[in-house]
Amino acid sequence: MFYVYVHLRPDTGLPFYVGKGKGDRAYRHTSRNRHWLNLVAKNGSPEVQIVARELDEELAHLAEIALIDKYRRLGLCLVNLTDGGDGLAGFTRKQSPEEIARRVAAN
Repeated sequence: MFYVYVHLRPDTGLPFYVGKGKGDRAYRHTSRNRHWLNLVAKNGSPEVQIVARELDEELAHLAEIALIDKYRRLGLCLVNLTDGGDGLAGFTRKQSPEEIARRVAAN
């Protein structure tokens, strides 16, 4: 079973990352993108908020997509590199050149 989580900035309390995981994924600092790592190095470890529990992987992906979309429409600056829903449990997905260019242009 999976869950969806949000990382909150310790300096503002605002969300800066949305993810899905299982086990202790929400609390680990490994396998994070450089934007996440830089923000945490500057501001300290995030507060973790679990927003949905006991989800199958497909539903967790959909919830992650919806929450990322909601926060971005509210004008929050997230360090997520994608719009969500594209990760696989236990695997790291390589971004396409188009995704990288879109992320760079957004910042």
